[in-house]
Amino acid sequence: MTNTKKSTTNKKARRKTKKNYSDGFLKFMDAIEGHLKDVSIILRCHLLAEYFLDQIILSTLLRGDLIVTDGHLTFTNKLLLVKSLDIINDDVLTSIKHLNTVRNNCSHQMNYNVSEADIDLIGRPFGKEYSKSKQKIKELNSLLEDTLMRTFACLEGDYDKLIKSKK
Repeated sequence: MTNTKKSTTNKKARRKTKKNYSDGFLKFMDAIEGHLKDVSIILRCHLLAEYFLDQIILSTLLRGDLIVTDGHLTFTNKLLLVKSLDIINDDVLTSIKHLNTVRNNCSHQMNYNVSEADIDLIGRPFGKEYSKSKQKIKELNSLLEDTLMRTFACLEGDYDKLIKSKK
């Protein structure tokens, strides 16, 4: 039985015994089951993207530390600032922008499941390269990991070029 079927079966069993559990406990159980791996990947990669944005700001602006530590900039503000520096590929930044959208959905909707449409949103900026991967990779979790790996490989490559040019 797949995890989705087990999760649905477990939910149905808990609902049958609803009188034995509080609504809060049932919501808690629903929240910790399901597609936590995909949500965790999205949340962790979002943190990694913010780390890179911070590093780019710190290494590019004379007093980038003021913005990163005291600026209280949102993720979107940091993304726009880095985009305005014109040192990171626009496809990468668009992918990260969409990662932020999916992260917001994961963070603000209980029981959110990362969908193929979410992965497409993140991967679509890479055009034909993403389309080829999507044709080869049929399992959604693997497609998510491949898409994020491409995004961060490109981001890291652009960041490395930036650091090398500063030396």
